[in-house]
Amino acid sequence: MSDAEKALREVLTRELAVVEDLLTLAYQLTEALKIDDVERVAELTQKQQLLAARLEAVEGQRLKELAAFVRERRLEAEPTLGELLQDTELTEEFRDVAQSLWDKFQLLQEQHELNGMLLNQSLQYTRKMLGIFNQGATYQPDGTVEQLQVSSALVDKSV
Repeated sequence: MSDAEKALREVLTRELAVVEDLLTLAYQLTEALKIDDVERVAELTQKQQLLAARLEAVEGQRLKELAAFVRERRLEAEPTLGELLQDTELTEEFRDVAQSLWDKFQLLQEQHELNGMLLNQSLQYTRKMLGIFNQGATYQPDGTVEQLQVSSALVDKSV
């Protein structure tokens, strides 16, 4: 294994650890969204932001090591992670790390999509409830004001 390949594999291993932590948080966020635990959602979101900053730093290191890898192998362009997975000249150990990283990225993307759908569903529910209880004006996502017409039959005002 060349020095550039070894250095790139080490960076990918560090990146994998951060992505695994992000994936764990994404799963926890899903559970918090399911039970509508707003405080837990806020806590997990802060943790995700910290890990995202760490991932950004590791990604910068990966780009640096990838440039050295490209120079050493005299490649014309930087290979993508998918292309590295197909490179049979790389060690199996390197390709295993790259495959794990690829798989975790896919899982993380799927989990983020699910969490986004859960957040949108929660937002729609909140808007619907506000619409029922708020007879005044509400602001729409585009900043316009909408006057709501609520039937008095929906809310028992005698309580």
